[in-house]
Amino acid sequence: MNNKRRAAIRKVIDKIGELINELEELKNEEEEYFDNMPEPLQDSERGDAALEHIDQLQDAIDELCGAKADAQCCAECADCVQEETHLHAAVSQLEEAIEDAKSSVE
Repeated sequence: MNNKRRAAIRKVIDKIGELINELEELKNEEEEYFDNMPEPLQDSERGDAALEHIDQLQDAIDELCGAKADAQCCAECADCVQEETHLHAAVSQLEEAIEDAKSSVE
């Protein structure tokens, strides 16, 4: 991989980091929302939905963290034999993170 593509991957890594931070903030807000619910509401469908959203956001965060790690491996490998594997894994995890994030807003 040449330096130009490595630089492009580093920009993507930065963007993934920003997305992780944004999703963590949203997850924290949803956790706070749930925690501030009266106990009867926490045990209701509304509480269950909030917990489901929290779980889905965490799944998206986890996928993004994995994608970021794989992309970092790509950017750091000089002539890594597994470079293509890391890149494909990163893309796959990004796709899963997008699906998890979408399902948390449905």
